[in-house]
Amino acid sequence: NRVLDLSFDDDGDRSASLLEFATGRDPNIFDATDEVESAIVETDGQLFAAMVFRQQIGADEISFRGESSGDLVNWTDGPLYLGRTNNGDGTSSVWFVSNRAIGTSEREFLRLEITTKP
Repeated sequence: NRVLDLSFDDDGDRSASLLEFATGRDPNIFDATDEVESAIVETDGQLFAAMVFRQQIGADEISFRGESSGDLVNWTDGPLYLGRTNNGDGTSSVWFVSNRAIGTSEREFLRLEITTKP
């Protein structure tokens, strides 16, 4: 089975084929695993919201960008790229962390934008 449209969910697991491919999963096999997880990172005694996801190593045609919002309507570049760790299974864990400490500002929502490079 080939994937014809990266925005579709061909296997019915509620994840678009692009997201599954980008995170090292097979877009043709049902898998209900969360692709992006939330986390808290401590730096210099302060806590920051973060998100972590797996990226398929070698999927260089995929671009990732973290965004933040205070109202889920208006989104801007926000979370900073923190780094990656090789998982030893053909994927790496990629971290984005908020640049605002928890409790020092209004609420903040984070999301990950995944696109294909031209």
